[in-house]
Amino acid sequence: KTLKNGYVVTDPNGVVTLFTYNKKENSWSMSQNGLTKEIFRFNEDGKSIKVTMNGEERDHHPQPELHRP
Repeated sequence: KTLKNGYVVTDPNGVVTLFTYNKKENSWSMSQNGLTKEIFRFNEDGKSIKVTMNGEERDHHPQPELHRP
């Protein structure tokens, strides 16, 4: 289901997960069973994101497109 600031996803077992966009922080969070965690935020360059995995923050930069002859 689409919301004003995100999405609600219900799995086949009825578990509800909420994905929300925070415009001020330019980030996406996931909420499930009363717990909310930021899953990524856009960096100021607009081309990369900061991801938190296993409590560790990492920057992810997209790979340049491969040019084929």
